[in-house]
Amino acid sequence: MAPALMVAALDAITGGFEAAFRSLVPLILAVLFGLLLAGIMSFFKKRKDLKNLNNEKIKSNSTVTK
Repeated sequence: MAPALMVAALDAITGGFEAAFRSLVPLILAVLFGLLLAGIMSFFKKRKDLKNLNNEKIKSNSTVTK
């Protein structure tokens, strides 16, 4: 992330605000994509953990396995 910010700062100095904004767009999109991916992974992990928790409850309450 730091190199992208450095490029944006140097673009702002040499090319103006428009060039700096154009160089920040890929950075912002990458951050948003990373947040989206992390949210999706968290959702599936919680579903898996909930499924495992329910299976453990069933195993502990079952009289067949004892």
